[in-house]
Amino acid sequence: MYGFKNGSPFSKQHLGSRALDSSQLTISRDVLHKQNTMPEGDAPQEGNQQITKNDLQNMLANLLEKANENTKRMLDDRIPEEKSEKRRKLEKVKLTSKANQQQFDYQGQVVDIFEKAENSLRKQKYDEVSDLLTKGKDICYARMKVLMIADRDGWGTANAYQSDDLASDEDDEKRIQKAIREAARKRRLKESNSAHNSNSSQSNFSSHHMDSRPRQKPKIPIEELECWRCGKKGHFFATCTNPPKPT
Repeated sequence: MYGFKNGSPFSKQHLGSRALDSSQLTISRDVLHKQNTMPEGDAPQEGNQQITKNDLQNMLANLLEKANENTKRMLDDRIPEEKSEKRRKLEKVKLTSKANQQQFDYQGQVVDIFEKAENSLRKQKYDEVSDLLTKGKDICYARMKVLMIADRDGWGTANAYQSDDLASDEDDEKRIQKAIREAARKRRLKESNSAHNSNSSQSNFSSHHMDSRPRQKPKIPIEELECWRCGKKGHFFATCTNPPKPT
């Protein structure tokens, strides 16, 4: 009833190769459904290769970062060892002047603080750096105070002040006064010993000088002298006018 003629544009002969049967249409619908409902984990193979490459790059970056950290840590550990060796050599130095030795030891303390702060800074331990800098300032202030005491009251007082470590900051003025008295006592004792040694040396020199002089024979009164020419007393042979005594 509704048949198509061979010349109709809807006839099978006219469609030719473009004509699709029902089985082909069903397969096409199934493919479309699978593509639209594919899970995220079932990505195309090319996408899987790209993700794996990124992961590999991240792993290499992490390995390089850890290697750099280990190398830096080794260098950081080596630098303090080299500085410690230098400090050990400096600690063996002994100066002839006591004042110079004190100043040398003070400078060594400051350098030691700087090295510890530098090491803590490399390790990013900023709290330790702050504490060390505060300690370094305290050492500098203490040395400046000693220099002011030495300039005002002399190095004897300054040395006595440094030797008294039991006093606290609250009675620091008492500590200074005690140092002044101790220095004055030592000064008087030193002057007394010097005077005693000087007197002893002078006394010994005088005694030695007197003992070294030639001893003089005791003088005999001329009245007791006897002339050996005439045998009479009271004159010498050179002034004798008497005839010689008979033999």
